[in-house]
Order: sequence, then structure tokens, then C-alpha cells
Amino acid sequence: MTDEDENTDPAIAAAEREIARFLSRSANDANFNYDGAQEDRGEPAINQPQHPPPSIPIKHAKTAEELAAMIHHDLSQIEGCPRRGVKVTVYGLNPWNSLLMFGVDAGPVPNRSDLQAFFDVIIERLKRLYVIRAEPTAVPPL
Repeated sequence: MTDEDENTDPAIAAAEREIARFLSRSANDANFNYDGAQEDRGEPAINQPQHPPPSIPIKHAKTAEELAAMIHHDLSQIEGCPRRGVKVTVYGLNPWNSLLMFGVDAGPVPNRSDLQAFFDVIIERLKRLYVIRAEPTAVPPL
């Protein structure tokens, strides 16, 4: 599977829509649909801007800690995610990966498989958007 195929994978797109739907339950804006487009109100097509998809996605650089915090934040927005005892570790450089762990403080997590599935979708989305910025290593004094 190439990067181009991964960007158009319908399963990932559907899962991302499901996460957006899940995270936006409190938003009652009737004009918003989860495909990221405004509802068509019969306006002429000439008034709707047509933007070609970018040919080369630009990846932004984040530290592993920043990515872990972003993943943890997204995951904590999901109903049933424990408030304590959840640890996200981001490792590797390019390609990077991530690990989700539930500690003792999390208690019993009945929806662990659902949270892991959402975690995997969040990771795939962020891998398409971000690369890890390598931190300079400290040189010990002589």
C-alpha cells in the first residue's frame, strides 16, 4: 500500500468521521456534516469554491512529547476513557509509532478494545500530518 492509497483509504476516512461524530455530540449545528463540508442549501455552484486536493501533503514537525499529549487529549475526549492511569508513548523518528497503556490507576476499562480502535485511528491520522522533530542530544561535559 502506498502513501497515496493510505490517504484515500475509505476505512480510515469512515473511522475519522466516526471520531468527529463522537467528539462533536454536543455540537448541535444543523449545517455541519461530518464529511467536513457545509450542507448544500441550493446555492449555485459558482459561489462554492473549488479547491484541488493538495498533491503533496505537508507534514509538520512535533516533538514526541507534543504528539503524545495530542493523542492523549483526543483519546480523553472519548466517553469511557479513564481520567487517570492512561499513558501514551510516542517513539521512533520517521516513521514514528505510539503505544497505549492502561495502568492500575485506570481501574477496570470495559471498553478497552473500543479505546484501542479509536487510538489506532488517531495515530493513523496524525502519522499523515506530523513527523517527529528530533531533539538535540545533550553532550555531557568533559
